[in-house]
Amino acid sequence: MIRSLILSMLCLLALGHACVHAADDPAPSADRKGVVASLVRTTINQVLYVLKSKEIPGESRRERIMKIIDPVVDFSLMAKLSLGKKQWKKTSTEQRKTFQELYAQSLKDSYFEKVHLFKQQEVEFSEPVANKRKFSVLTTIVGRDERLTV
Repeated sequence: MIRSLILSMLCLLALGHACVHAADDPAPSADRKGVVASLVRTTINQVLYVLKSKEIPGESRRERIMKIIDPVVDFSLMAKLSLGKKQWKKTSTEQRKTFQELYAQSLKDSYFEKVHLFKQQEVEFSEPVANKRKFSVLTTIVGRDERLTV
């Protein structure tokens, strides 16, 4: 189950980003649907490649995964959303910046503490589904003894 947690986090990060950027348009379109599908699949498959590679040592693995994830995951927005609108408004610019940095670092550290648990799971992707101004892409993490839909 913990192994699935690692991939779940990865999928949620990628999906969160895809939904945010799809929301930039007033209404989801077929073109945006393709962009979202490609973004989610490409990001997750690139990270899976790094995780499966036995030639990449631990710290290099972390660096390579972050190079893949950082451009597509808006950690600052995730921090803001996790704090909530009411609390966010109460904080100063300096507090916001500090919180965003600590939140991103904590999330990354938590993720990488569990990377060694990865055991060759695969990910199946559904087609993106439009919902108002967002797209959702269900992913299923497939392990030897379990399936987890995220």
